[in-house]
Amino acid sequence: MNDLPQSSASPIQPTASAVARVLAFLGGLCILIVAMVISLGTVVFAPLAMLIVAKVQRSRGRVLSVLGHWLTAVASVMALLALIGTISASVIPKASFDKFERQSDSLSANRPPPAWIERMAPGTTKRVAEAKRKQSPTAETLGMAFGAAFVIIFFGLIFGSIGWVGGALIGLGVKGRWPGSGESSGPA
Repeated sequence: MNDLPQSSASPIQPTASAVARVLAFLGGLCILIVAMVISLGTVVFAPLAMLIVAKVQRSRGRVLSVLGHWLTAVASVMALLALIGTISASVIPKASFDKFERQSDSLSANRPPPAWIERMAPGTTKRVAEAKRKQSPTAETLGMAFGAAFVIIFFGLIFGSIGWVGGALIGLGVKGRWPGSGESSGPA
């Protein structure tokens, strides 16, 4: 007869072998180091955010799922990129933006549409020149905002996913199981 109290916790999850844990840890570390160079260090915030959010969830009696880990990694990198972009845009002098705008306007004004377009649709050159004169600053600002949002989402998905893989492999190496796959009732 078993006199030990039965806990309502999930059964003990199998853990990876020692060799697999070491290889996972080293692989995750290599991924993060290489990605740090490419992402200028932003990828490191993904595993840090995953660790913090998982600890907060554990303190509330919940387990952060594998999808939750990935979403945390991606969202943290996106937030960091947005913060860096905002700070960078606020530090750059207005004169630099004006100079950039003048240079891009002069480049596009000096380059008329190709001759074949004028042959196929007469008056195109005139319509393009009129459209450039009528371009509103609000439309330009919205275009830049959408472009910045696209860049943040694109690189956030890439660097966040890479950070998630690296962090998850390190988590596998440390705990012996994939982060978010279920809590073991053994010592943590």
